[in-house]
Amino acid sequence: MITALWDAARTTVWENILTQAGIIAPVLRDDYTQAAAYVRDLEPHAHAGIRLCVPPALQPHLLASTAFSLHTDTVFDAPPTPDSKKELAHWLTHVRQGLTHHACPYPLLRAYRHTLASHGLDATWMLRLADAADTGQSDLR
Repeated sequence: MITALWDAARTTVWENILTQAGIIAPVLRDDYTQAAAYVRDLEPHAHAGIRLCVPPALQPHLLASTAFSLHTDTVFDAPPTPDSKKELAHWLTHVRQGLTHHACPYPLLRAYRHTLASHGLDATWMLRLADAADTGQSDLR
């Protein structure tokens, strides 16, 4: 009983935070929720810090950015194997498509793209990073 009440209260708090952040569309709310869960599962201390120290309206956006960063870092840092090279190429293709054409099957990338758009941020630097990864460059300055 208490667990069910806690889960209901937590869901309501998160839903209110999404609303405060201007995230209304059901698909985007699911995308941001998945991004938050990804951060919570992979980096619980980062998740807790964001939830405790960041104003509510910014939390979903910071969690989406963190989730995107964590996933990209995981793909980039995979040991070099034929499968990891294919996965990196696959991810970079989806990053390019998701940031330029708005078509993407990844909730983390959709939430990140929405965060960029809702804050007037340009995705050019991320596209440069994807291009640099393809060419093996490490200096993005």
